Amino acid sequence: MSARLQRIGVLALVASLCAWMLLVFADTAHRKQFWVDEGFEAVMVCERPAPRMLLQGSYGCSPAPLFSMAQRLVIRSVEPLGLSMRISYRVLSMGAATLALLVLLAGLQHRLGLAAALVAFATLAGDPGFHHYAEQGRAYITWVMSTAVLVIATAEMHVRDTMRLRTRLGLLLGAGLLIGMSATPGCGQAAMAFAAFWALQRWGRPAAPLGRKAMAALAVGAIAIVALDVHYWSGSICRGWGGADDMGLDFRASQDAWAMLSNAASPLWGPGGGPWAWALRALLAAGMVGPVWWWRRRATAGPAERYALALWAIALLQLLIVVPVALGLIASRYLFLPRMFIFALVPRAVLTAIGLCVVLELVRRRASRWAAGVAWATGAAACVLGLWHAQRLSDVWRFPYPPVGDISCESLRASDLRLLRPADVPDDFRLNFLVRLGRALDSCPRAPSAAGPPRYLMARDATNQADWFHVSDQPAPGFEPLVVCGQAIALRDGRFRWE
Repeated sequence: MSARLQRIGVLALVASLCAWMLLVFADTAHRKQFWVDEGFEAVMVCERPAPRMLLQGSYGCSPAPLFSMAQRLVIRSVEPLGLSMRISYRVLSMGAATLALLVLLAGLQHRLGLAAALVAFATLAGDPGFHHYAEQGRAYITWVMSTAVLVIATAEMHVRDTMRLRTRLGLLLGAGLLIGMSATPGCGQAAMAFAAFWALQRWGRPAAPLGRKAMAALAVGAIAIVALDVHYWSGSICRGWGGADDMGLDFRASQDAWAMLSNAASPLWGPGGGPWAWALRALLAAGMVGPVWWWRRRATAGPAERYALALWAIALLQLLIVVPVALGLIASRYLFLPRMFIFALVPRAVLTAIGLCVVLELVRRRASRWAAGVAWATGAAACVLGLWHAQRLSDVWRFPYPPVGDISCESLRASDLRLLRPADVPDDFRLNFLVRLGRALDSCPRAPSAAGPPRYLMARDATNQADWFHVSDQPAPGFEPLVVCGQAIALRDGRFRWE
């Protein structure tokens, strides 16, 4: 009975942590204006139908279409007006971030224990890059989520002796396809995961080596995913972009290449210089080196040790993908930024958790009576600090909204009000304008309006200026319909409608 209650308690803790983080993401997203690239992608993603994106890739510099196809469905199914936009347009990113945390927590605590899982959770949840992109409607955090699925699934398939090999291969190929459709470097990650699975099955468990058919299936699957991502990348708008030099982010033109390299490498090593950051780095180092000694007794290792060894090998091979990604960015003179290596957050979190397992094993050998206490204390400290760092990062983005100002509610309640925007303004403009317009409508009392001819609302700067829109009977020159997802927006009696 006590074991059952313990399992229920662990499941409740995992669910509570993920639910709390989702609330933190949503609360921060609610206070975040749409960034230029975020607004651009939200607008452009609707210009390609989902079948076309699947066949040709999405419109963007990371043309793997998984996020874009899903985002298109979200944008077309919610009302593009008001504060809810900031959450609804980012629901995929917030969901992917929460799922990444859930996969790590559930996958690691199942075999390595709760303390190791909480350390991995804290490593990921307290990372500024993870937190920032969890609340931004772009594909980066989907890449993190699919990496977590790939790493945990590959290790789990290795130790699942009772599961049929055909089923394990199918799940592994599915995880590889997931990451291949999440980011173009995902094809290399899938290939590395398949290679790790083959090596582990061949040398990590000699009693059950892979047959030729299974090896052929993995090889064909890897080649197919690589070919798919090469096909997607061939249609990318950013091949030969060349704009990184103007932004000071071209590695080859940088005056301080070491500073740029160390900044971009933060997903591998972690930000900050406090005691907590250095403690995680020490565990990371232990997790990268310590399992070498476990490999010697792999033939007699139990499921937990085999799982830890599999995670170790898979995570290290995932980190190797950093090299071709970096070389590709340098060769194409593209943006050399930490977000281009954001997938490394997952192997870093996994190796940090394995580092704790190495430390706990040393404690058991030298002072076994302290091992349980050290594990519980470390897990509790990691949980508290991870939540604290996540909340602290959330507070950075809390800023006051621009005031609605003095507006004419009567003009907004016109029976037919067409929305126009200035031509040649950034695409984030239209989303942030709709957020402020929704707040203005909410501040106006509901009242019927007299029927009349269409009127036109000309949108202006919606950030801070007081005179941020103008309503007239005729459209002004230099304005065009305000369009979201291919459809013009209008208001009828103060309520949203598609044109």
